[in-house]
Amino acid sequence: MKLRDLLIGTKLELEPLNTDGTGGENTLVSEFEGIEGEKDIMIAAPIYEGVLFPIHAGTHINVYFINKNAGDNTLYRFKAIVTGRGRSENVALLKIEAVSEIEKVQRRSYYRLECSLPVLFRQVESLNPARSEGVPFKKTLASNLSGGGIRLLLEEKLEAGKIVECEIRIGEEKLIRFFGRVMRHEVREGEGRFKYEAGIAYTKISKNDREAVVKYIFDVQRKLRKKGLI
Repeated sequence: MKLRDLLIGTKLELEPLNTDGTGGENTLVSEFEGIEGEKDIMIAAPIYEGVLFPIHAGTHINVYFINKNAGDNTLYRFKAIVTGRGRSENVALLKIEAVSEIEKVQRRSYYRLECSLPVLFRQVESLNPARSEGVPFKKTLASNLSGGGIRLLLEEKLEAGKIVECEIRIGEEKLIRFFGRVMRHEVREGEGRFKYEAGIAYTKISKNDREAVVKYIFDVQRKLRKKGLI
């Protein structure tokens, strides 16, 4: 994977680094706008909470992106340093210089975040919400979460292949709704309310909701990494 393989408009996530090389407080969204020479890259100046986010020349950043042109969801990363600013047709730009090779990193869509989040779920017969009207939701917990699926703690066994509809709230406000298929189930050891757990793969989830899950996981990872917990 080379810088010149990037397509204009590719979505980027920028992670400004502290002086000690650890991640900063903010994860920023940008776009690839073009390349000059071998390492000089023009990207859209990131906007945070409705205003341009001030990234000064000399700031080191991690740049993450998914190469949609490759037909998969491989996540890539390279390190860069901000070298200046620019403007093109009233679009504010940042000029950055790559200071490392592009490398593959663990795909966030498959990174599993250990958690304990309330979930509403119900077993359904199809992906058609209208056919599930009247079927009550049950309360449970998610023990981990990823961009590709979720693990549920259960009082009753859910057989592999069954379809479930779920609602889960991440962060303070975002409610995620999706359909998933049970890929595996296991009996849990020890005492407690939950005797089983089931691995669920998303089968119907909006692009915005999946991206919200990925961003939530990424933000939690960053905070844990900053505290030295991962």
